[in-house]
Amino acid sequence: GVPIGERDAVRSMLAGIEMAARAGRLSPSEEMALAGGGGRLAALAARTAACCAAAEASTDAVQVFGGSGYMCETGVEKLMRDAQWCALFPGPAWAAAGALARAGP
Repeated sequence: GVPIGERDAVRSMLAGIEMAARAGRLSPSEEMALAGGGGRLAALAARTAACCAAAEASTDAVQVFGGSGYMCETGVEKLMRDAQWCALFPGPAWAAAGALARAGP
């Protein structure tokens, strides 16, 4: 009898999706580093953070939709597939994280 968006558990998941989406965006200092030529590592860090945020947000979105989240009609399953593709190509996110760790601060 209550719209799904008014349930506390769903609200919490939607808030988590919003936080993950915001975390995947570049900060002004990261944008300046990319524009100014501090480029490759900053781009790699931004890509890794965005891929992780997209994967987390899409997984939560599928859970919010329940069983219908896997159906093509909702479009959420495509978001999840795209997020997984982003994390694997052109290079795996775990390899990028390793490269960042080797580069140091």
